[in-house]
Amino acid sequence: YTPTSTTSLGFLDVGDVITKLDPFGSSSAQALGISNTGEIVGLYVDGSGNTDGFVDIGGMFSSFVVTGSVGQTVVNGVNDKGQLVGFYTDANGNTDGFVATPVPEPAAWALMTIGLGVIGGSLRRRRPSAIS
Repeated sequence: YTPTSTTSLGFLDVGDVITKLDPFGSSSAQALGISNTGEIVGLYVDGSGNTDGFVDIGGMFSSFVVTGSVGQTVVNGVNDKGQLVGFYTDANGNTDGFVATPVPEPAAWALMTIGLGVIGGSLRRRRPSAIS
């Protein structure tokens, strides 16, 4: 939709509740795909005028740019495993397709490791019950 004469944004309509999709305060964005788990993908124009892909998980946007792309990465599909599909423009002006499985960021791995440690510690501290 176009909220202003210079802005074009994506949106999500769930039960007639409209949520605008405005990755990183972009002046132009399009939502192109959504998984059954609610992960949304699309494209936005960054501050340098490049078209970059985005992934929206629960309102948290992440930029997605293929290494080696020049000026354009578009994410136009996502499945329930979080695998992405789209295309980008390379340095020779070719349009190339991609399939990607994003790797969790180090912070996510650290949180998971801490959580497993806490669970393990709580299980270890349990005293065995007395058998009568």
